[in-house]
Order: sequence, then C-alpha cells, then structure tokens
Amino acid sequence: MVSSESIVISKREFNDADLLVVFLSSLHGRLTGVAKNAKKSKKRFGGCLENGYVLLLNYERKRGDLVTITSASLVSPLRYRTYSLHELYIMHFGLELALRFIPEGEVDEKRYELLKRFLISIHEGRLTRGIFIYFLLRWFNLSGFLPDISSLGADSNLEDSTLERLQKILKGSIESEVSDEEMRKILEFITGFSAHILGTPLRSERYINDMIKV
Repeated sequence: MVSSESIVISKREFNDADLLVVFLSSLHGRLTGVAKNAKKSKKRFGGCLENGYVLLLNYERKRGDLVTITSASLVSPLRYRTYSLHELYIMHFGLELALRFIPEGEVDEKRYELLKRFLISIHEGRLTRGIFIYFLLRWFNLSGFLPDISSLGADSNLEDSTLERLQKILKGSIESEVSDEEMRKILEFITGFSAHILGTPLRSERYINDMIKV
C-alpha cells in the first residue's frame, strides 16, 4: 500500500460503482487507477476525487497498467469552492499539460510542485494573469521546450513590449500588467506552440476567449 500526495488530472465512470482516475503522484508520477466503489463510498473517498484537487491518495501497485485506489482525503488546509467558468477552463488547461507532457510513470518533482502551486492559487481565489503566464512559461521551460524569448521576433506575432514582459514574468515579476489583447496573443502563441510540439492541438485551445477573463 502506498500513501502519496497526488493531483487528480481526470476522472470518468468505469462501471456502475467505480471511477477511472488519472492522477499525478508526488512519488510515482502520472498513474491511472481504479477507485473501487468510489461512487458509493463516502467514508473512503468523501466525494473528493475531483479534477484539480490535491489529495492524499492511498493505492496499491500490482502487475498491470492500473493501480487500485483504496481511499482519498483532502490535503489540509486546502478548502475547495465553486469556481467561475474561466477558472475551470484555466485549471483544465494546466491539467491537460500534465496529461500530455508527462509520460506515464515518470516522476518530475519540479513540474509536480509547479502544477500544485498553480492549482492552489486557483483554489484560493488569487490567480492573476501574471501567475497564469508564469506557470505556462515555467512549465515549458522545465519541459525543455521553451525557446529563447528574446529571439522570437515577428514569427511569434507578439509585440516587442510583450516579449519583454514575458521575460520579466519568467524571472518572477508576476505583478506585471497584461492587457486583454496581450493575453489573447500570448495564449494563442502558447497553444500554437504546444500543438507544434505535440503534433495535435490542445483541447484547451478552444477556450482562449474565456481564459483571458482571469
């Protein structure tokens, strides 16, 4: 039996009583598991297997691709709430990056902690455009795909002033003011950049108009 702080990436019904859960474990990386009787057992799961939640998961690793999730509990002192539509889209953008960029079973402490801090900023209602952009830039930096921002030029469709702002944000100046139009172009650039790397578009790309409302 393993007990690990984990982030729920996605879930779906597996049968009448069970859930199939994709999660990012701080100990074992991205895993997929079956939560037995999760739809019925409030004692063992408490209804907390929700996308983007940071949980303490107990699971068993056996032969085969799937682990068996035996129980889950919220990580104190996090408190969850009702989210706005744009918060949900932004949350799912971050989770989609984890799903698409972290291979099954690969442990990556830095990207785990980055995603966790990003999600906590959403859960605590303090997400800003600067924090969102910092997360995206830092994610691709840690993934080994972020180009030299200063050399992007006209091909990126970003103004010189925006490129300078991105460099400042990447260095930690998350208080930078970003206009609606700048935010749109930055998200279009990043989703297009992601599609180029992955070979297919991100599903989150269709929600850019909602994500700029942060």
